[in-house]
Amino acid sequence: IVSNKVTLSGYAVLTPLQSWRFANFGDINASDTADPDGDGMANLMEYALGTLPNSAASMVAPVLAPIADRLTLSFTRVRGDVTYIVEAGSDLATWTSLATNPGTVGQNVTVTDTVPISTANPSRRFLRLRVTNP
Repeated sequence: IVSNKVTLSGYAVLTPLQSWRFANFGDINASDTADPDGDGMANLMEYALGTLPNSAASMVAPVLAPIADRLTLSFTRVRGDVTYIVEAGSDLATWTSLATNPGTVGQNVTVTDTVPISTANPSRRFLRLRVTNP
C-alpha cells in the first residue's frame, strides 16, 4: 500500500521571521541589525515595515509630522510576531515609551506625543519607532 502522507521528525517549523530571512538571504540566522542595502534601515525594521532588505528603493520609513503643538509618528504595522514600540524624548539619549503594539496588524498607525513641543524643556521633542523580536 502506498501512502501519500509525509511525516517529518526532528525538523523545526520556521518562524515567519526565519522564513523571511531565508527567502531574502538564504540563511535563517541572518543578522537583525545588518543593513545589506545601505538604506539606513536594519533587517528587523525592514521585516517589521514590510520592505525589501536588499533594495534601498523599497524603503518606507515611518512619517514624523507636527500636528498642532505635538509630534506624531505614523507607520504601517505589518507583522504580528514582532513588538512595535513608539518612544519619545527631549534628547537622543533618554527615551520614554508612548505605545507598545499600537493599532492592529495591517493597519496604518499614528501615535501622538504626550508632551506639547512648546512646554518641553528644552523646547524640542523626538519620536522614534523601535522594533524588537520577542
